[in-house]
Amino acid sequence: MTKLLFLTLLFLALRVTGLAIGPEQPIAITEISKVAFAKGILPIKFHKDAAIKKVNGEVLLHAKCARLKDVVKNGDYYEEYKYIGDWPENHRLHVVDKVELNGHHCVIVDCRKGCKSYLLNGTPYLSKGMLINFNESETTDLQGGIYIWKITPNELKQSGYIRLPGNQQAREVRFSADGSHLLFQDMTNRFWSVKLS
Repeated sequence: MTKLLFLTLLFLALRVTGLAIGPEQPIAITEISKVAFAKGILPIKFHKDAAIKKVNGEVLLHAKCARLKDVVKNGDYYEEYKYIGDWPENHRLHVVDKVELNGHHCVIVDCRKGCKSYLLNGTPYLSKGMLINFNESETTDLQGGIYIWKITPNELKQSGYIRLPGNQQAREVRFSADGSHLLFQDMTNRFWSVKLS
């Protein structure tokens, strides 16, 4: 009975502190030095296409895609769209920041096969056919986490979610040389490595 109680309490403690995802996958997060972080590779920069313009509050991405138009209510912006750039490999994945009264999201518009849109809860970071974003939603019950997206020939596919302990957010992001780890500096100037696969 005591052993069962101990195991139950241990399991609950791991779930509450965010040290486990689901029933079987533990988080592989390690604190690292500033020097180790500095050795990481910067995310791939998005390419700014000079042809993509914002006209009369509308971001004009592709003729066949729905327009991303600012919404103004009572003289204030309710939703405002700002073009960030394109995936540099083929310029058919467009990244647009959607600024709202209580925070922001990023919209990825995939024009490779039609016009499919993805709404991300944070700024995307790009590395070797993969895109990641931290959960940056502005809610009172914010749980730190990392969404992992695989860029396939036909779509963006969410391939994982890593729940982080507490409310960790990224100030700066890098990747390990082989792309297997995400390196980030948090808001308290501590440095972390998270295994992505």
